[in-house]
Amino acid sequence: MIPLAGREEEASQINQELVDFYGAQEGCVSIHFVKAADSSGEQGRISL
Repeated sequence: MIPLAGREEEASQINQELVDFYGAQEGCVSIHFVKAADSSGEQGRISL
């Protein structure tokens, strides 16, 4: 996802909370919060 302008920190916080929540669920093998290495501002989660 690409956060709305000025709301990047809020989007990061929400994504991190989701990573913590899903990571604690039975059956979750692995979950990670990721951010783009370029200037696109994209961020998201990868889970197994």
